[in-house]
Amino acid sequence: MSDLRFSLSSYINDSLIKRRTNFLMERLIHLFFMRMDFDGESLLTLKDCAQQGRIVYASFQNSVTSLLILMNALRRHDLPVPHLALDFSLYSLQIISNLFKRMFRFFSRLTQKIEHEPIGDQQYMEQVLRENKGIIFSLLSGKMFKRRYIDIEEDPIQHLVEIQRRVQMPIFIVPQISFWNHNPERTKALLTPSATGDRSLISAVSTVARSATPAFIRIASPVNLMDEIAEFPDETSREVARRVRGKLLESYSFEKRSVLGPVIKTRQEMMEKVLYHTNVLDTIQQVTDEEKTSEKRLRKKAYGYFREIAADFSILYINYFYKSVQVMFRRIFDGFHYDIEDFKRIREASQAGPLIYVPSHRSHMDYLILSSMCYENKIIPPHIVAGSNLLFFPMGKVFRRSGAFFMRRSFKGLKLYGTIFRQYVKTLINEGYSIEFFIEGGRSRTGKLVYPKMGILKYLIESIDEGYNRDMVFVPLSINYDRILEETSYLGEIKGKEKKKESTSAFVQSRKLLRRRYGSVYLSFNEPVSYQTLRQQYPEGDPTEEIGMYLARKINEVVQVTPFSLVTTALLLSVSRGFTTETLKERVRQLYDYLASCGVPMTPSLKDGEFDSIIEYVISSYQNDDIVREIEQEGQGEPSGLYAVGEESRPRINLYKNNIVHYLLPLSYASVSLMALGANDSARMKGLRDTFSDIMELLRDEFVYTSAMEDAAAALDGALAYFEACGIVTLQGESVQITRQDDLRFYARGVQDFLESYQIVYRTIAESGGKRSRREMMSEIRKQGITMFHLGDVALSESLSMPTYQSAFAHAVSAGILTEQRFGKRNIDVRVEDPERARETLQRIGKYLQAIR
Repeated sequence: MSDLRFSLSSYINDSLIKRRTNFLMERLIHLFFMRMDFDGESLLTLKDCAQQGRIVYASFQNSVTSLLILMNALRRHDLPVPHLALDFSLYSLQIISNLFKRMFRFFSRLTQKIEHEPIGDQQYMEQVLRENKGIIFSLLSGKMFKRRYIDIEEDPIQHLVEIQRRVQMPIFIVPQISFWNHNPERTKALLTPSATGDRSLISAVSTVARSATPAFIRIASPVNLMDEIAEFPDETSREVARRVRGKLLESYSFEKRSVLGPVIKTRQEMMEKVLYHTNVLDTIQQVTDEEKTSEKRLRKKAYGYFREIAADFSILYINYFYKSVQVMFRRIFDGFHYDIEDFKRIREASQAGPLIYVPSHRSHMDYLILSSMCYENKIIPPHIVAGSNLLFFPMGKVFRRSGAFFMRRSFKGLKLYGTIFRQYVKTLINEGYSIEFFIEGGRSRTGKLVYPKMGILKYLIESIDEGYNRDMVFVPLSINYDRILEETSYLGEIKGKEKKKESTSAFVQSRKLLRRRYGSVYLSFNEPVSYQTLRQQYPEGDPTEEIGMYLARKINEVVQVTPFSLVTTALLLSVSRGFTTETLKERVRQLYDYLASCGVPMTPSLKDGEFDSIIEYVISSYQNDDIVREIEQEGQGEPSGLYAVGEESRPRINLYKNNIVHYLLPLSYASVSLMALGANDSARMKGLRDTFSDIMELLRDEFVYTSAMEDAAAALDGALAYFEACGIVTLQGESVQITRQDDLRFYARGVQDFLESYQIVYRTIAESGGKRSRREMMSEIRKQGITMFHLGDVALSESLSMPTYQSAFAHAVSAGILTEQRFGKRNIDVRVEDPERARETLQRIGKYLQAIR
């Protein structure tokens, strides 16, 4: 009786991965590519798919080299390794081995009575998947295309669709690309190797060795065949396979674009596009006519302006810069915290158009950190709008080569410069480059979000409206620090000292800042949103103002509460000068409970509610800098447990309170309103609403209010409901009874320093008359603040704040109390137009402050 054996088709036989045949190649791959691995996002994607179903890899390369590199990485992470590699090119040893096996099977059939029952390709693939073994196929294989298109045979995707119809487990087709480097494609780079091309072993080793940027493996968004079939139940398997193939091919183009970015134009090509644009040439002609100067002279000036402005993007510089800053980051920071899913959402959103990153701006570290995190997560770093103050040697060239382009602080009297800068921004959008700009204009010295500046945003909006690109995607984000490097320099500027100009000597001196640690850094991203989506919300007129405020609110929504911001807020809002860790802990918990009830983002260390270690960590850090000191008591040989914040140190740490003060505004405003009206510990609702709205309007130039906060009545009702739940007030119809005055005073102190700053400014205005320069007026305000503080009219040293004075000054101008008249390039005269309204505003502020104190 003859034996029965199963017979595989030659197609499947040639696709079986035989480790003994591949032994030498695998050893070489392990030796030369041991560092080539998945990025973090790709690894998470693979692990999720492996837990939920079966994985089939769709490779955009078909060489054995890329296949074995992938297998090596999969084994390293204990993930399903392909057992079957369909349509991959075979190397010589494998071809010879397969030939001998075919000859052996042929002679076996002739000499032995063995019956062979053929197994279909689809049946065998199903068996492999049921045994939880991996399959990989090459999506761009010429051999497979011939089978599909000319021979009209079923391709692997169609087989997989048929298998999915029979099995219950989901089958994930996971697109995979080996990037041999991170180098963007350039218009003039004949010798630069392709980042994703097929490579033999020698070619791959040579490419990776010559490249300054690392090689890695990317996993694109998987396709769930179960979902694809369910979405279109009436389609045939061939139709589903064709649609899935289209999705996979789109993912290849998308991954290349998101990782490598658009094709990099040379600086000369960008110059041609910008300086020969009609907008620039028309401005040159206009200025020629107005200033009666030669066109040649203006063209020479335009050439100089472009060279001053334009970036000279180089991925090599970014790679070296990334390695350098990583060394620095390890020295000064304890770690970086972010959700890797945020980068996945950003990558997906980039399909709609160029990414426009809009981060908060609290430190010079901001742009270093964001570019580093993008590069680390295999997203091309953005071009960065930087101030021309950063053009000092040697960092100016490094920043420029790392993607920075530079703008002057003012375009006054520089019509041609403004046109060239605007046209350069539009050209970047036209080419599809991502851009990072700070909507606050400059770094926040106070810790809170600065009221947005609309200039760059307007240029970006014009770019889309004028057809330079179909859309762009805004990415609002917040970068938070336990402590910032510029802490002490900000203190000087807040007190009125001139900002030190960035220079080579200042850069050298700043190295001393790198000798200490500053805790952790926290990145949090809000949902990306396309410009066209926002345009539909504001269809009439120029939407710049509305979109700018929208983006500022979205940044504020994702500011994370850190251990330092939480503990510092509790410290500075406390009425008593001294504190024990127990009393501080009560106030920390009080703040934490409110913030948690609002769903405010918090750092990982706060989410478990373990306050003892957090307070100890913050107080210890402040003690090391003599910000907090332990009070010694006579006759005690052991620590007293009583601490105090030095009066001169309060402004230094006030910025950490201000990081999160916008979350507390409903409680702070409600508390001030209740205390101002509650002469007999009760207040009427109508008076509360009016007072709450008045405080909101008074400080409108100081804070970016949330959309919910803009509804003053609802914000007040929410605060009162929280107070009642905590037993701080009792609601009785249209009246509110105060039951715990100290708690109200605690929350009210959240805005006391701002109200005191406004009091200083309005007293100066009320006592002034006539006209003077803005510089003289600000000098008088500063002197007035120092006098009031030492006379006891101002209680908090952090109220002596030049940035807050300037906001109060802007409030007086917008209210018509002051008028400004500009003469020359930098000189501004100020006139007090309505001293009576200034005195009335001062009286209202005094009433609120008296209630708090």
